[in-house]
Order: sequence, then C-alpha cells, then structure tokens
Amino acid sequence: MKYKILVLVVFLSSCAIFKKPPKSQNDPKSIEFVQLLQERSDSLRTYKSRFSLKFSSGSERISLLGKVAIVRDSFANLNISLPLGIDVARVFATPDTFVVYIPTKNTYYAGNSDLAMKKYGFPVDFSTIQGLFFSENFVYPCFYKEEEYIFRYDSVPSYKRVIYNKKIKRMMDVMHVTNYSANEKCVSDMSIFDFVLPMDFVLENSKFTNIDEIYLPQKTSIYIKLRDTMNINFSIKNISVNKNILDNFKVPKNAKLISY
Repeated sequence: MKYKILVLVVFLSSCAIFKKPPKSQNDPKSIEFVQLLQERSDSLRTYKSRFSLKFSSGSERISLLGKVAIVRDSFANLNISLPLGIDVARVFATPDTFVVYIPTKNTYYAGNSDLAMKKYGFPVDFSTIQGLFFSENFVYPCFYKEEEYIFRYDSVPSYKRVIYNKKIKRMMDVMHVTNYSANEKCVSDMSIFDFVLPMDFVLENSKFTNIDEIYLPQKTSIYIKLRDTMNINFSIKNISVNKNILDNFKVPKNAKLISY
C-alpha cells in the first residue's frame, strides 16, 4: 500500500505542460483553435479546489481527500489525507523543485525530475499538477521538446506526437495523443503509450463547469499500466480561479531529509 500511495503522489507531480502552442497545421481552423488555447492560458492564472480520489489496483482500494492550490508556471501546493483526516502527504513543487513531506513519519523528499527519473522511471515536477487540474495538454516525457507536437483539426481538435526509435525508425518509442473539446476548449481525453518503459496512460475528463467562461472538469478518470495496472478517479469540487494564492508550504525544522 505504501508503494501505491507513493506512486500516486509521484504521478500527481510528473511531466511538464507546454508553455507555448506547439506547431499547427497551416489551415485556418487549426490556427484559430491554437490561438483560443493561448487565450485560455492567459486568462487562467490561479486555481484552487478540493477533491476526493478513489484509487484501485488489483484487489487494493484506497480512498483519499485532497486540496490543491496552483499559481500558473510558479508553484503548486497539494495536500493529501485519508478520509478520517490523517495527513498522507504534502507536496510543494515549482518549475525547479519538488518536495514531498510525510507528516506521519516527519520525513521529506526534496529533489528534481532527474533524480525521480532514475528512481521511479519517469520525470517528476510540478507541471502535471497544473496540467491535470487546468485541463491542459502536458508534454511526456519532459526531455523532448514541446515543438515536436503537431496540432491537427480533423473531426476533433487534437495534438499528436510520435517519437520513433533512433536506431530502427519504423519502431515507435512513444505515441501521445491529446483530444480537445471544441466547445470547452480544454482536454477531453489523452492517451500516452510508452513502448520503452513500457507504460500505458489514458485520461478522460467529464462534467465540465463554467467559471468566468473557463471550463474545468469536475470528474477525471485515469488508467495507468506501469508495474501494475492502476485506476484513479477524481471528483473535484469548490473550484475557484484567479484568486490570490499565498505560498504557505513549510517543512518542520526537525523533519528528516530522505536521500537516495
């Protein structure tokens, strides 16, 4: 169970969101939608919410509660607790740092995506929290350039990227497809297939709410097949945007640093 919760916390803080629109096809529909996504990025600056989370893997079931506060491209605070109110983890992340404090053990981890990549098999930083709750595309894995994504507008607006094996170009290393809702202008679903790890990742958003013309999901389901098969279901409530948010994360002075 401890491994599953740690993987869950690590996942909630992994990968990176694009900070400028990737390349689009040169058709008016694609260009217009990319511009609308950029306008959304400019208008959504901060985010706060509460959520309940149900995690399952095999016969194991875990229910958690959480609070999240995000300032775009600056920092994210994430508090996770058991339904009885016992704190499981507190996460603080910026573009350069990633800290997890475990209150029950009074220990904390502080590192960056390079260290986490070696330990867990995928990069870790604050931007997936931002991408997940902002309902925006995020780059996987972090060390590939954002511009490798190609925007398409066929039946639905979407980003697609295929990373080919350097030695055998016909074989794919990674395929990542993100589909958008044309009405809500945010991520409706996302699929990532990493054939090297290997890993499957599928995300679906639903039950969107409109706050000041910004659509955000109240339901998010995630399927991950990595070492084990995992299902994560979020129910999100008390969403507020563009309010003042202060950085109040603190690690007690007597907490023990965990080094790897």
